[in-house]
Amino acid sequence: MKILEKVESSIQKIDDPSLFLEKWEVLIWIMEKIRLGQFDDLVSKLPKALILSLEGGVAGNRVIISKVTDKEYKILSVGIKDRHPAERIFSLEQIPPPMETLLKGKEKSILITDPINDPLTQYMRGLVENEKINTIYYTMVQTFYGTWFIVVDSTGTKRGISNEEKNFLDAISEKIMIAENEKRETEKNFEKSKKQTTLYLLGLFVKIFQDNIMAIGGLSRRLHKTASQKNGGACEKCFQKSHAIKTEAEKINKIIKIFQEAIHDISMANQMNYSEISFSEIIQQLAVSDISANVRVDKRKVEKFLNRIPPFKKCEFSEKDNFVKISFSVNEESKKTWERVLFRKKKGEINPYTPEDFLLLISVMLFKEMEGIIKIQEDKILLYFKKA
Repeated sequence: MKILEKVESSIQKIDDPSLFLEKWEVLIWIMEKIRLGQFDDLVSKLPKALILSLEGGVAGNRVIISKVTDKEYKILSVGIKDRHPAERIFSLEQIPPPMETLLKGKEKSILITDPINDPLTQYMRGLVENEKINTIYYTMVQTFYGTWFIVVDSTGTKRGISNEEKNFLDAISEKIMIAENEKRETEKNFEKSKKQTTLYLLGLFVKIFQDNIMAIGGLSRRLHKTASQKNGGACEKCFQKSHAIKTEAEKINKIIKIFQEAIHDISMANQMNYSEISFSEIIQQLAVSDISANVRVDKRKVEKFLNRIPPFKKCEFSEKDNFVKISFSVNEESKKTWERVLFRKKKGEINPYTPEDFLLLISVMLFKEMEGIIKIQEDKILLYFKKA
């Protein structure tokens, strides 16, 4: 029987006391499930596979796999449902103390050898006594999507968890991290491909649209010029109509150029060329500053951002903690522009976006990507540059 089939079959028949899985079989099964892209199925079955590979089997082990994100603490899968509480999703305030300790500390695992008396497990003392839990091992691994925990209890006649078993469980955690990283990489590549396709289609659309607008604009200019040289009521009407067409064509052509620049900025968004530059150097196109601290930015993208800032009054500079701050006053019109690009419009307020807003919005997003901060404070705009 192939290893994949053996493990799957054993999981289905977990109540059979004669079944046992070798640790290397479980590791191969995990890698195969990851290779086949069956990560969710792997997580749901992993506790039972672990129980069958640990000394004492079903009678001597309980296993929980859980995950903490920035929103919740969730139990993803358990060894045997009847031996665990039914509730599965909790708030961050309900994270168990042993896990909280790992999250706040530098260690990646905790072994609790006296769960009845240990302060970290007093919250579950009743469960410890009912299930006759002798030892608990927590192992943790952090990934892009959250922090994973594998928790193993030794129960009944099984008094402890050996070093070999701890190393095995740590290795399983690493496999989860690898799988999550591969998942993240796949998603990034997919998003990159989707983005490239979208940008190509947008560029193609702009090119087709621009060709037609240029043709209309050229024709309207010739009509306008011809009509301006003739006399008579008919030519006067022709002059007025051609002038309106020419004006609108010029407006649309201006918008197309803004759109082309925006497409270029979006296409370069993933290529952040960071360097450490003196703040006074990076800000010199706006004002003179005597602050010599270095900031870590993409020089070209910051220069574009500063060029796109709406008109403002005198700048003031200061240093605070890990940031260099620029503060400048703006008039009501400029303030509304900042409110639009920072999504601060009040509900029901009519404050339409302009084509120029689009470029500033992209620059604002890239500035935040560089760990910059932007705030509106009454009639002032505050820009915070992260120090190197």
